[in-house]
Amino acid sequence: MPRRTLKKEVMMQEMDRGNRRIKRRKNITERLRNLSLVPAAHGTDHPLNSEVVGSVTTDELEQEERELTRKVEEESRIEEHQRMLARHLEYQRQIENEAKQKRLAEIDKA
Repeated sequence: MPRRTLKKEVMMQEMDRGNRRIKRRKNITERLRNLSLVPAAHGTDHPLNSEVVGSVTTDELEQEERELTRKVEEESRIEEHQRMLARHLEYQRQIENEAKQKRLAEIDKA
């Protein structure tokens, strides 16, 4: 596969991962926002509707928020690691291609 096509493919994969990450973050942000609204809306003037909220406690909501935050952070670390590996692989291929071109040039001289 030509280098330009490979670079283009790597860039498209990174863009696709980035778009998926943005969608996941928006989804998680919306869920966190919804979780944050439930305890804030609870007060003496506005009792929680048990049909809507169920038997969810503040501790459970906080735990879910921590888990979601941890998952987002872990996904970000994994995606950054994947980007680093893709860059490293591209660099390795570039070095190998340059070495191959150099060998072919030496053979042509001989």
